[in-house]
Amino acid sequence: MFAHQSFSDYHCQDGVLPDLRPHYPKPKFDQSTNQITWQVGDRSYDLTEPEVYALLFFVGKYTAAQVQQSCHKKFINCPKDLVEKLVEELIDIGVLALDSLANDILDGDLRPPSKSPLKPGLQWIENRHWWLTEKIWILRNPVDRTFVYMNEPSKEAIDLLETKPPQEIVQIIPDFSILWQHLKAESMIVGTSPVKGKRRGKFNPMQLLFFEKALGNPDPWLSRHVAKLGWIWSRTSGYGLLLLMILTAVLVTSQSGNIAIYGQNLWKTQGSQLLIPFIAYSLAIVTLHELGHCFTLKHYARQVPELDLQVPEVGLMFMCLMPTAYCQTTDGYFLPKVYQRALVIAAGIIVQLAIATGAFWVWQNTEDWLKITSYLIMTAAMLTVAWNLNPLAKFDGYHFLEAITGVLDLRGRSRDLYRDIITFRPSREPQETRWILLAYAPFSLAYTFLVFGFLISQLLGWSMENIPMLFLTLLITWLIYFYFPEPDRSP
Repeated sequence: MFAHQSFSDYHCQDGVLPDLRPHYPKPKFDQSTNQITWQVGDRSYDLTEPEVYALLFFVGKYTAAQVQQSCHKKFINCPKDLVEKLVEELIDIGVLALDSLANDILDGDLRPPSKSPLKPGLQWIENRHWWLTEKIWILRNPVDRTFVYMNEPSKEAIDLLETKPPQEIVQIIPDFSILWQHLKAESMIVGTSPVKGKRRGKFNPMQLLFFEKALGNPDPWLSRHVAKLGWIWSRTSGYGLLLLMILTAVLVTSQSGNIAIYGQNLWKTQGSQLLIPFIAYSLAIVTLHELGHCFTLKHYARQVPELDLQVPEVGLMFMCLMPTAYCQTTDGYFLPKVYQRALVIAAGIIVQLAIATGAFWVWQNTEDWLKITSYLIMTAAMLTVAWNLNPLAKFDGYHFLEAITGVLDLRGRSRDLYRDIITFRPSREPQETRWILLAYAPFSLAYTFLVFGFLISQLLGWSMENIPMLFLTLLITWLIYFYFPEPDRSP
């Protein structure tokens, strides 16, 4: 990036790196050059993603060794002297001065602790939306990967923590006690950890309906490869894909009868032989669907490098014992523009529609085994699209509805609004979002009862018809196990 001086003579590895935030702008992503740049005075410098990540820690709280360790965890091929070279470069261009750096190092352990009980490194992100007049803020903890959304008065109350203790703020703002509990639950307060939903320690058969198994952190791999795919999100690619999908939809509509007859004959003659390939194609399509979410988030994350948005986890999700892939793209909520947040969620559906489009054209122009394969892929893609678009379950349709309306936690807030109405308590929801919540809650509640009622009734009906004695024996055994008091092991 710049010319270097010797850093080893300054012995800064054990010193606290200075805070650059008040004095220099954040690095920006330049779409024209596909490069991250940093404007210092009248000069612009190119930065690598590891360098941008390291600069996030120049907040007056971390040592060079700590930053180097964090960079090494995030970037597998991170140079061992990344922070050392970065400090040399900052000195060379005048961002850091040797005397101020030395003072920061000498005085690092002598600084008085911050009076604020908030954890260091929390980020305020304004959640802009085109139709909402109320300003919504998100307080994000990038370390524990938690967040709390709130309105402007709540943000102002939290800002008071910089100068006043919580007990004093409660005297001024009585509702602050509720906000304080939210901050603790989401690990925003020093000494707290994220609170996760706790289940009773004993096994519950309902847990088999839905559970997850994490497999790893894909973010370093995604970061290395996302720049190669930048053309996918260009306007040319987008308009081209849209036109192809429209043309395909017209042809599919005109040939829907032929497709249905072909499918009926195929399943009638080869149904048992097609089941395993159909399941395999479905799993492969869902995996590509999740990659669409991941890469889209990482693409737009490059435009806001100061937020360090990540995909920290991928894994397997089991629904009614059927495996499928999942990825954690919660950081998509923190993108600055509505269309970016919406595209992160819609990317999976777009991938599936693109797969179905390609499969249709193969089916249209081939015969024998390739025609059968393309039909199965097309069918699997469209079935999973229909499943994912349901806004009443917490799948893509639900999160897309959140993104385009700007109403985060749609299900929880609609439930809370009805609770306030029933108990005659004043609601904190703004008038402009109440109609969405009032409309959503009844459908969501009805859907939940219908789905669980159907699953339980089918399970009970099949069990009582085919294995009544075994089922009753297992049920009674589980009830005894679950409700029998555990021995007291306390000393």
